[in-house]
Amino acid sequence: MSDARARKTAERRLRILQAATALFLEKGVSGATMEGIARAAAVAKPTLYAYFPDKEAVFRAALDLVIEDHKAMILRALEAEGDVIARVTGALDAKFTASLEMIEHAPAAEELMSKNLHSGQQFAEVQAWLIARLAATLEEAGIDRAPERAANLVHSADGLMHASRDAQTLRARIAFITPRLLSDPA
Repeated sequence: MSDARARKTAERRLRILQAATALFLEKGVSGATMEGIARAAAVAKPTLYAYFPDKEAVFRAALDLVIEDHKAMILRALEAEGDVIARVTGALDAKFTASLEMIEHAPAAEELMSKNLHSGQQFAEVQAWLIARLAATLEEAGIDRAPERAANLVHSADGLMHASRDAQTLRARIAFITPRLLSDPA
């Protein structure tokens, strides 16, 4: 396959997955159809089936794309300039604010993130990956009890996400708790 053809194929696949993600967030898995996904992606239904055998495959690939995007945001924040507290705050903010905004603007987002669906397992894996990345960052900075603190930060931020009414409130809460959970008790 030529480079131009491979690029066009990758672009079309991405367009399908972006359209499918929007449709899944709006209608849920049960409410979305292959016909609706094809229409939203501006491709013919046979073209969609050439990329994905069924709606479940589209959903899994769309979910993988969302997870990859979340991980990339987290890594950018952890690799940014600044002290460890600023970088960890940025990583937590990136992950949980993106999740909150997805929930806020999509009627079916909570259904998709529910632990009752197969997506719950993938989000749990992202949570574990985030804890491990934060623990490594904290250990590199010489912070004691890094794995415990990383887990406390992630679980606290997750709780704050569910308790926050908007992204601005969530950001403020994450910025408030991060230095406190990373400081040594007196």
